[in-house]
Amino acid sequence: MQNFTAILNMKMALCILVVCAPRAALAEERGGGKWSVGAGMMMNSSPFAAEGTSVTPIPYVAYESEGLFLQGIEGGYHITASAEEKKAGFFLDVVGSGRFRAGETRQKFTVDVGLRAGMRSDFGVFDVTFLQDVTGTSNGQEVIGAYSYTFHDQRYKWIFTPRVGMSWMSRKMANYVWGVTQGQHNKMVVDNVENSDKPVLPIYEPGAAVMNYFAGATLVHRFDDHWSAFALSQVTRLDRKITDNPGIDKDYDLTLGMGVSYSF
Repeated sequence: MQNFTAILNMKMALCILVVCAPRAALAEERGGGKWSVGAGMMMNSSPFAAEGTSVTPIPYVAYESEGLFLQGIEGGYHITASAEEKKAGFFLDVVGSGRFRAGETRQKFTVDVGLRAGMRSDFGVFDVTFLQDVTGTSNGQEVIGAYSYTFHDQRYKWIFTPRVGMSWMSRKMANYVWGVTQGQHNKMVVDNVENSDKPVLPIYEPGAAVMNYFAGATLVHRFDDHWSAFALSQVTRLDRKITDNPGIDKDYDLTLGMGVSYSF
């Protein structure tokens, strides 16, 4: 039987990646409130063989002020203008984010710290995020570039934000996130002896930097100034150096979700 806590942690991380990506849309969802709390369901199709598709309940907590912000397991400080402001201009944030490895059989929590810079205009939002592992686990880096554009009605009752981008991971980060070490493999063998439903993944390392491409969208419907519902999706096309792993049988990572939130 799968470990529920590990799955929940993974889905929380995915929720932060997808729900918080189009942050302008969620700012409208909160209707100016500093806090938002909510819950939803997330579905993830794991690229790792024998892990399949899982559906899991997830919590959601967010806070936004003039300087500080928190979105689940990501937080930070707005050095310049807030990314949620409607006016065009440059923004720069210090960010800290929790990271969970892909796949349900290799869960481990680490922390990344870095910077996010972006430009908002009438043509959408472009942002670049640099992250560095600060736990000493991988000592790797990731750079994420993304573009999003928000569509909405005049009253901001319906808000739709598609988003596309790419993620570059250094060799050390790629080996940590997508590789399987000898120690992990040995543990899987032992777990499989005790429970034959547990998958055993082969030893593998990408061995080089990787580039993944993603596309997704968030749809928000505001019922009033407090209650909102949201739906989200994201699909990530995995680098060939990742999918060469014989333990991976898909060339993509898919996440879908929906939920409700209350702002105050």
